[in-house]
Amino acid sequence: LPRLRLLCVEDDHFVREMLVKLLRTLGQSATAVGTISEAMQSFAEVHFDVVITDLRLQGEHGEDLTRRLRRQRAIPVIWITGYDDGRDLSELDAEAAPTFLLPISLEGWSDALGIAVAELVAQRSRT
Repeated sequence: LPRLRLLCVEDDHFVREMLVKLLRTLGQSATAVGTISEAMQSFAEVHFDVVITDLRLQGEHGEDLTRRLRRQRAIPVIWITGYDDGRDLSELDAEAAPTFLLPISLEGWSDALGIAVAELVAQRSRT
């Protein structure tokens, strides 16, 4: 995988720190924030390649963040969730972002980032 600039949005401090360590183990550059407002601010300041966001953020939802970010520019997004609350993840808009249930293995993260890289390549070929 190429080295990517990743923005990770996760409101749980422990999960956020583990996520950054995992992604750095894969050779990636990861910036982590805990809220949608912090994500929007970071997104405005840095040109990230991929956004990884929890679906359940305090008072907001990762789908909302995805829509807000993509109003600014096209960007691959990976959705993550630690909750298997019986909601069928296939109900989510699969076109919007691939969704992964935590915990995710190193191999799973490599696969997820591979999907994002393929989307980046497709976006760049359209421009």
